[in-house]
Formats: sequence, structure tokens, C-alpha cells
Amino acid sequence: MRTSKNDKVDISALMQSVDNSEIQNTETDKIAKLIDTTTQLNKCLLSVVEQLKDITSQPIELSVKQSDIDQFRLVKNGYIQEETELLKKHVAEQLAMIKAHEQRICEVCKRGEGIWLSNFWMKVLLIIWFASIGIAFLYAIGRG
Repeated sequence: MRTSKNDKVDISALMQSVDNSEIQNTETDKIAKLIDTTTQLNKCLLSVVEQLKDITSQPIELSVKQSDIDQFRLVKNGYIQEETELLKKHVAEQLAMIKAHEQRICEVCKRGEGIWLSNFWMKVLLIIWFASIGIAFLYAIGRG
């Protein structure tokens, strides 16, 4: 405990009381600010509630912003482009499969599998066929 030489005053107690009153003043200011803020928030909430009451009493209108339409177009165009790329890929795969099948058919033809007649042998076959029909026709006329 500190005291002055002239006065018998307790300086420590005096300093402590000053500190306590200062802390009390700052805490009082903080509480006052919180009360003001709470009052403002209460007013704001009441106005929001009133606005919600007004909104619910009015018919609802849907509004679409141009930015939403542009965003939808971007998504749609991206989807169409993606589908187009998939379709092109599919067509390319189909063409590759058709060409591979065509190659296999050509290989079968080159190996001579199946009955394949050249133009020369087809002409010989037709001549023999017409000749035999002609002979049969002449034989039928001569006999008859």
C-alpha cells in the first residue's frame, strides 16, 4: 500500500478505483452500443416481416433476367456441341467398321471363295444355255 508523505492517502486504492470506474465506463459504452445495434436490428426485422407480408398478399410474378437466358444458351450450346462431337465420333467409328467389312469382303472375293464367274465364263455359259434350248426346240418341232 502506497501513501503520500504529506497526506496519508492510499494511492493504490485510489488507482484501483480509477481503473474500476474506467472499466465500468467502457463496459457501459459497449452495452449502450449493443442496445443500439439490437434496436436497429429489431427495426430491420420488423420491416422485413412487413415486406414478407406484402409479398405474400400479392400474386407472384416470375421474372427471368437476360443473364439467366444467356447462361441457359451457353449451357444449351455446350450440350449441342458435345452431342455433335459424340455424333461425329460415332459416324467415324461406323465408317471405319464399314471399311473394315468391305475389306473382308474383298479378301473373300480375292481368295475365290463362293461362286464367282468372270465375264468370259458368263458368256460361255449363256451361249451353251441358248444352244441347248435351241436344240431342244428344234428337236421338239422335228418330232412333232
